[in-house]
Amino acid sequence: MNTHRTNHMRQLTFLIMSFVPFLFTACADNGIPIGDLRGQVQGGAQRTAELVFTARDPIVALADNHRGVLYAATSTGDVYAVRDVNQAERLYRGLTTCQNSWTAFAVAKDGTLVANTCRGNQDVLITIDAEGKTTELARLADRVTSLAADSQGNIYIAAWQSEGNLSISLNPRSLAGAEFIIGRIYRLDQSGKLERIFEGGIPVWITMNRQDALVASVWGGRGYFAPERRTYSYVDPYRSYWLALSDKVKLVNVTEGTPRFAGTMIDSMTLFVMPEQDYLIGYGIAGEQKGLFLVEENRPPIKLLFKEEGQDANITCLTLFNNVVYFGNAEGHVFRIK
Repeated sequence: MNTHRTNHMRQLTFLIMSFVPFLFTACADNGIPIGDLRGQVQGGAQRTAELVFTARDPIVALADNHRGVLYAATSTGDVYAVRDVNQAERLYRGLTTCQNSWTAFAVAKDGTLVANTCRGNQDVLITIDAEGKTTELARLADRVTSLAADSQGNIYIAAWQSEGNLSISLNPRSLAGAEFIIGRIYRLDQSGKLERIFEGGIPVWITMNRQDALVASVWGGRGYFAPERRTYSYVDPYRSYWLALSDKVKLVNVTEGTPRFAGTMIDSMTLFVMPEQDYLIGYGIAGEQKGLFLVEENRPPIKLLFKEEGQDANITCLTLFNNVVYFGNAEGHVFRIK
């Protein structure tokens, strides 16, 4: 009896030990958690980017609904629900942007997608439910650049406004001059109340970290704008509009009203994910290098290296999905970092 029980336990132990590595491998295949990615970047390791989804048009917005679905929007207004590699369905068709605004995503507390669209030449915030039905949340006088949401159900809207004449350059399309420009961030609570919480430079990108602190990549300042006679660089083709402000970027903790990473910021940072207070993964320029960088306080930025050259080119959106970094690009691809 004891011998039979011992043999049974040995067989059970063998089965468990055989199964555990399989589970570990399966989880690892979903991408590297951002905390582990931080350590890998610090050590100079090269990573791979796995193709998850491909659309016909550039990907311009991504968001995690925290319930197993990755939302992706294209430049032509299609919204997809991506559930796994090459498993996606079109959720909505017809998102539009007003002149000088950008498609942006956030996710409400219940997992509902929040996006901006253009109606009557006015930026309108809408929700899109799991069946693709929309509900209007708010109408805005400003042009939307980015959206974020906190754990309490508040939606944050980064936007900008121009007063007076505006001039635009071509190739790339960019702001060439303005009599007066101003950036703002609004908070929309669950009752529908819209409150302005920030005013200053252009908040090109905002995100909420795990401590419910709202952080913004702010380009330039408010007021008269004209580019200097010099050469500028950018990496995000979707937001090349702010080209002449690409080296005037600062990171601001809007919740606390304090600057962050003042001595270690990268130029042209349009996109970033920041799970914790002490680091972020951002897309921009450091010195002669362009791409994704690890940015930490009091340390030089470190470029994230990919095994295949050019995988960090023309990135247009960035998000954390299941704690893994996902990015979309101008070629219509969505990748995750492994």
